[in-house]
Amino acid sequence: MLIKKSFFSILLLSILLSACTNKEVPKESIASITQTADSIITKWHLDASEANFESYFSALDSSSVFIGTDALENWDKQAFKAFAKPHFDKSKAWDFKTLDRNIYV
Repeated sequence: MLIKKSFFSILLLSILLSACTNKEVPKESIASITQTADSIITKWHLDASEANFESYFSALDSSSVFIGTDALENWDKQAFKAFAKPHFDKSKAWDFKTLDRNIYV
């Protein structure tokens, strides 16, 4: 669970850094950034549960690193795609259910 949270923290940090480089973010924008990040993560989980390979992997930048459930599982995008493809092809990837999500800007 901690590793999954770490991955999403890194993903969110990347989104936020690209949106807020070198400037203070107005409070109205913080809510918008939070909603956008939540929507992206929710859709990403839905794409995995529906085995939507193209949409799932198009959400990842070419330099993305997927952190698995083991501390040694650090996959670059291409390696992760190769690993995941057989699961998506069987229409059975994975299905994460959000119990709690905290997004801080």
